[in-house]
Amino acid sequence: MQIGLTNEYRAKLWREVGANDPVEENKIYWDYKSRRSELLEEFLKIDYSTEESIMRFLIMYGFPEPLLDETGVNTPAMRELTEFIKRVIAVLNRANKKVYTQNLSQTKKENQTDDDRTIFLDIMNLLTGSCILECLEMPEDTNYEMDTPILFFLMELLMRWHRCGNSEERIKQEFKELFVRFFCEDGIKNVGKESMWIQFSKLIDWKDMSLYKIIRDRNGCMNFVLREDVKLNFSTTLAGKRWREKENTRELIREFWKDFSKHIMEEYCTFFWDSVSWRVKFRKNGEMELVPDGANMVQALMLALAYTYDSKTYLRVCENCKQFFYPAATHPNSICCSSRCADRRRKRIDRQRKKIR
Repeated sequence: MQIGLTNEYRAKLWREVGANDPVEENKIYWDYKSRRSELLEEFLKIDYSTEESIMRFLIMYGFPEPLLDETGVNTPAMRELTEFIKRVIAVLNRANKKVYTQNLSQTKKENQTDDDRTIFLDIMNLLTGSCILECLEMPEDTNYEMDTPILFFLMELLMRWHRCGNSEERIKQEFKELFVRFFCEDGIKNVGKESMWIQFSKLIDWKDMSLYKIIRDRNGCMNFVLREDVKLNFSTTLAGKRWREKENTRELIREFWKDFSKHIMEEYCTFFWDSVSWRVKFRKNGEMELVPDGANMVQALMLALAYTYDSKTYLRVCENCKQFFYPAATHPNSICCSSRCADRRRKRIDRQRKKIR
């Protein structure tokens, strides 16, 4: 029996029809053939500064059922979901780094942004979790333990957040206490990928709370902020035998970030997967496969991320409009989301060159 990765998968979305009750509609959220999610692309294009942009998405794709309140669509929750998805994408692209860099026409430019501090903060911002995860409607009997340490850690952290209220100092204290217990002390001996976590835990002194802070941004997400003068300590991280066998330290660090990002994505994909009900479906040739048995919008967006990771593809930011897009398989080197954007970018560059002359 295989997991269903050969079809177009559909989400149950709700659309308001006049004064009647909302009616259920199915919308495709992952197209296996093109290896892209139109739903995810369009969701990331929402401009929350204009009501028109929000309504355009709602008219096309329906209302995000888990993000509704008594007044209608919960816009702050949609903002938080957008921010969380962008954080997942940052780590997802790192996990699929080999494919990502192979398909870049400007690899040198990509390497210039390959900053250890930025990668570290991308990972930590994802590890701080998000209250939006509670919208996934996990089954009550779901139980994460030390074989999935990140999920175990996140579930415990989310429960403590509610007790902290808006006190950033208490949130920081709770985060430090949990992180040290799970990954820096005895707990690390019981988690999966032990050596990888040991390397990560030595990058900074987690017990020294003056080195970092955790603040809530305007989207409701927690941001991990590292003090400007703090440098990541790779001298002890790269001390193992596996590392000594290689000469290029820079390459070792890149390999570490890629492997660690994969580890994080594997656990998050497990989380997204567990949030959805599955059923058995028979193909025309008689083979069985597991397919999602309906999904709300938040679950559909999370599954689109999981399928993106599994398909070894990625999302890139358009050089012109700055929106996320899936590069077409026929044009993997594309740095613009459309021929229109590519043309506008080319004209802008030409104008800049003429000014220099």
